[in-house]
Formats: sequence, C-alpha cells, structure tokens
Amino acid sequence: MGDCVLDLCFGSGDLASHLSEKVGSNGGKVSNLDFSKEQLFMASSRQHLLAKAYCKSIKWVEGEATDVPFPDCYFDAIPVRYGFRKCGG
Repeated sequence: MGDCVLDLCFGSGDLASHLSEKVGSNGGKVSNLDFSKEQLFMASSRQHLLAKAYCKSIKWVEGEATDVPFPDCYFDAIPVRYGFRKCGG
C-alpha cells in the first residue's frame, strides 16, 4: 500500500495532481481538506480535466484545519502550501 498524504488548506488544488502522481501509482491516496465550498468545487472540477489514472486517488473533503476529520497518524505527510497565508499572528 502506498503513502497517504493530506493537502491541508489546498487553495486551488494544484498540488493534488502532483501528489497523486507520486503516491497514486503505488496505491497511495491524496486527501485535500479546505473549509471553503467554493474552493472544493473549483479544485474538484479541475481534477476532471486531468484524464490520468492516478487522479482517481484524490479525495476532496470539506472541513476545518483545526478539526481534521481523520484519525491520528493516518497520514504519512501533510504539506500546507496555502494555509499559512490565512493564519493570523
């Protein structure tokens, strides 16, 4: 079984296809979590434009980064490409 990766606060979803290409060919999965329904719709719609077999390993999930709906230690990697732009501080 391949690696499981979570793209947290995925923004446009561009990273999903790249991650899926890396882990999907080995049975891995890519989950993408964002609170924005608009981002989910846009990113998942773009996925359908990619006719590659590995894109079937991509899952789109609505949710908050502070309350991730997955068990502890489920993922092998969690890149946060866009999420830090929205963090206050």
